[in-house]
Amino acid sequence: MKKLYSVGLGFSSNCNMNCPFCYSRAKRNEGRDLSLDVWYDFFRRNASSIGSVNYGTGENTTSDAWYALIDHIHEHYPHIRQAVTTNGSLYPVQKDDLEKREAIIRSIDEVDVSLDFGEREMHNACRGNSHAFDWVLGTLEFCQAHDILPTIVTLGTDETLKIENMEHIFKIAQQYGAKVRINLYRPVQKDCEIRPASLESILKFFDWADREHQIVSISDPLFSALLCGDTIAPDPSGSSSIRITQDGSIYPSTYLLFEEFLMGNIRDFHLDTDIPGNPGADRLLHAPIPSACKKCPKVFGCRGGVLDRRYLWYKDFKERDPYCFAEHPELFRHYRTHKEDFASVHDGYLPTLFFKN
Repeated sequence: MKKLYSVGLGFSSNCNMNCPFCYSRAKRNEGRDLSLDVWYDFFRRNASSIGSVNYGTGENTTSDAWYALIDHIHEHYPHIRQAVTTNGSLYPVQKDDLEKREAIIRSIDEVDVSLDFGEREMHNACRGNSHAFDWVLGTLEFCQAHDILPTIVTLGTDETLKIENMEHIFKIAQQYGAKVRINLYRPVQKDCEIRPASLESILKFFDWADREHQIVSISDPLFSALLCGDTIAPDPSGSSSIRITQDGSIYPSTYLLFEEFLMGNIRDFHLDTDIPGNPGADRLLHAPIPSACKKCPKVFGCRGGVLDRRYLWYKDFKERDPYCFAEHPELFRHYRTHKEDFASVHDGYLPTLFFKN
């Protein structure tokens, strides 16, 4: 069977919010957005190797051309599942433009909407936009009305993972029939005041989520291996997923948008032949298992942990995941994941965490 890749696609460099933790700002400020013809040609050559596309890395719903692209893919390559991660701007756009609303309903299978705080003022301040919170609710209502799979995605920091905040977010998710996805914050920006969540905050949240809600899917090698028994969730970066930025640059990881991981450009790239043996991808695919992990009983599931975290923390792959607690087996858990009838473009696309009410 032909291998199908999950593609994260940043079609537009535009964004109408000012999030201090943005992992793609530097990259979005480089290069130019490509014309539709270049994207059409890329999909013509590679559609048979693509299983899903998630549009992120910029607020794609604010681009007029994006609607033409999703319609084109829906019409010509209907086997490709399409999802969009939005800051909520999908709501005012579709409200004011019938053609764009119909394009979304026709073409988009999943909507991932960002909500970091369950209180209006806190979320608006975090996003630098006074409409952010209400646009999130409007987007969720839109998804509910049109039977589009919704997910609330929350940046995982010490502040957002506080149980009081997560109670608000899960309540909103329940109201609109949405799953909750946690993306643990990575320190991509050097001058960002936000810091990664502590292991204590993460484990406290997991305990609460397992007790009060349900853990759905943990596509994070470290937390899957150490918290979910013998579940194996290999890091998909470069092996089954890739990231494409607005200038057509291709990378094996959502967060490692650096020159040393550049795989090529969509203008002359063929997924089925140009990924195997690609130096940019091989840096991840052949990353060594840290020597500190060799005798760990969880090594075959974890393999040192999440690749992007290892690189962002230590600038190489010699060290194990910074969240590793294998030397403290008293912290191990045996949570059950409730993955029945669950499918998402994001599950297995990048190391992330899914929960539900």
